Amino acid sequence: MGSDLPSTTEHPAPEPRSAHIKGQDPASLAEATGAVSPPVSEDGALPALFQGPSSPSAFPLLRFVLPPKTLHGPVCGRFFMARCTDDSPDARRTDWTYYLRRPLLVAGLPSALPTGPGQRIDLLPIFPDDPGVRWLAARPFGSRVNLLGPFGQPFALPAHRRALLVLTDAAWLPVWLPAIHAMLDQGGRVTLVLRGVAEPDAVLPLLPLAVELRTAADEDEWARHLGETIRWADVAVCALPAPEYQALADRFRLGRFRLERGFAYALAPADLACGFGACLACVVPLPDGGMTRACLHGPIFPLERLTTIA
Repeated sequence: MGSDLPSTTEHPAPEPRSAHIKGQDPASLAEATGAVSPPVSEDGALPALFQGPSSPSAFPLLRFVLPPKTLHGPVCGRFFMARCTDDSPDARRTDWTYYLRRPLLVAGLPSALPTGPGQRIDLLPIFPDDPGVRWLAARPFGSRVNLLGPFGQPFALPAHRRALLVLTDAAWLPVWLPAIHAMLDQGGRVTLVLRGVAEPDAVLPLLPLAVELRTAADEDEWARHLGETIRWADVAVCALPAPEYQALADRFRLGRFRLERGFAYALAPADLACGFGACLACVVPLPDGGMTRACLHGPIFPLERLTTIA
């Protein structure tokens, strides 16, 4: 097995912009978040409070309130592991209906609550149709949820970059929101090329107005957008099926003459089952014959680490 290498360098995170909890007024929010101050559970879990599905409904985002300062610094690529059972001592001992924790990727910037302590954050289930995730999404507003984390190596934009290109299938768009906001906050520009979205207008509520949005309905449009955007970008992030990363790396070399280190980063598809690298379910094969664990050293990696360099 090859050696695991860290994939990013930490930089200060931007100030988060405010968010709105659909259907909840400030009074109910204050009542529900007033309990976000107890100590961690006996199993070391965070005392997170569930706030229900987050809007827009085009994405299966789940909103939580976490204890203050749970998330700090870069948050892109971080994730939590949720226990899908009632957060009570009896249920933790006896209810193993959904015996594995479910991974939830950070899908936005944490924001301070208008009243009371805590951080509000949207999380994206990796497997939205999973029975455990459906159980979690049906929890009442204000329910306490047993979360472990945050896990994963935080991805921060390389210094002195000013032109971000985001290449992603629609389902993974929320994962890149922290990087999008970070680039805009440092005075840069962002172009998003989105593949596989049926209604482009449905994603607009997630995006800052300054983002240039391009959508690709088929492979011809995808190839055209790549040809028009990869030359001017000075950093690119992507979330595609793993077999497509080699072709994308080759396309970067064709359009830019080489794939320079630190230019492109990719979300590695992986089964994040434990968060600690112990179960090896998250192992990602590398082109040199080695392997690395996405939960410890990802899930975002430099693209050249996942592909063969010609």
